[in-house]
Amino acid sequence: MNRINKSVLSRKVVLTFVLLVVSLSFLSAGDRSEVWKRMYSRAMTIDQQYAIMQNIVAMDDPSLIEVLDEALAEQISSLEDQMNRTERAKKDELMRMIVNELSALKAEESAGTIFTLYNNVDNPILQADCLVALGQIRAVDLVPQISIILRNLNFNTNSDQQVAEILAYAAVVSLERMRDVRGFEQVFYASLGWYSRRVRDRAEEALKVISDDPTEPILTILSGPDSSYKTKLTALEVENASNAPAENKSRTAVLALQEGLRYSPNDKTEADQLARLRQTAMVVLISNEYKNPDIAEDLAKAFDRAEDINEKLIAIQAMGVNGTDETVSWLSNKLSDFNSRQLSGIAANQTELIYIRQMISSLGLSGNINAKPVLLEVQFSDYTPAVVRLAKEAIANFE
Repeated sequence: MNRINKSVLSRKVVLTFVLLVVSLSFLSAGDRSEVWKRMYSRAMTIDQQYAIMQNIVAMDDPSLIEVLDEALAEQISSLEDQMNRTERAKKDELMRMIVNELSALKAEESAGTIFTLYNNVDNPILQADCLVALGQIRAVDLVPQISIILRNLNFNTNSDQQVAEILAYAAVVSLERMRDVRGFEQVFYASLGWYSRRVRDRAEEALKVISDDPTEPILTILSGPDSSYKTKLTALEVENASNAPAENKSRTAVLALQEGLRYSPNDKTEADQLARLRQTAMVVLISNEYKNPDIAEDLAKAFDRAEDINEKLIAIQAMGVNGTDETVSWLSNKLSDFNSRQLSGIAANQTELIYIRQMISSLGLSGNINAKPVLLEVQFSDYTPAVVRLAKEAIANFE
């Protein structure tokens, strides 16, 4: 008898549902919302809720956001109810449907409900939908929390790496869509992390979108004592490829150069990484025509520390572009030493001649009149005609 009554009641619900759907087109948005709310509340089974929600979602109506939000909150409140596997799967699908519709409607007011759902379920697909939805609706108040989620995933402590990859990809997408610089750092680390190429590539692309000027998080990464030399180099390259203003790119390059000088390598690999970090930093300074005198000492250290001819030449070039009294003084003193040796009969070898030529060129391009005396000195220091001619061309820049 109970089974018959339940069947009859179920048919009544369906009949009522059909009649209400037919009449909805004649109602205002507010009235439609109230009708769907009542319909959903009267549904007796998860299948009925699912069927009604399909129709609500099909309307794609922003006036139904409240209905969707309340329906999701109700599903959250009943997460602990006893269900068989089929019912649980249906419930998860229902919640996914609601979350995705709130995402499509950009229902920012539902961010709290969606995040509560994320924290109370263990279905990674549903959790991933929640994260993506939060990004789609730009729930920027949750950027710190989602960054923490991604940070924990970056540590690779999850026993199920497939689940971790699903969630990491979703967190990256979420932070990308929020376009909030606070999410930059953990997406950066995800781009270098343990994940598959799919996740790392998406994180790398997201870095281009999250912020036009990622200088502050990049500086944090560069100065981090736990950041590897390779990580510091990548951070510098990401900053240089961004739309940050030249002065910020130069700030980053100055710090990168200092980091490249701060550490002593333990092996050739580390030595090469530090050298590349210094060289890249100086190239950035050259391209941005950085002219602050405070960098003179670091450029001199880079020249002295370099074991590679190219790094020494880049340091000399950076000093010329800098063009301050401090860098011109260093170049002049260095070139004057070579001049004195040349006059005393100690001819410069081929490598030293390369440095001398670059110093002459850099002094000429410095635009600093203090460079002129040592360039005049070159003409009377027993160099080859080619070197003397180069010095005369450099002097012409001051006339």
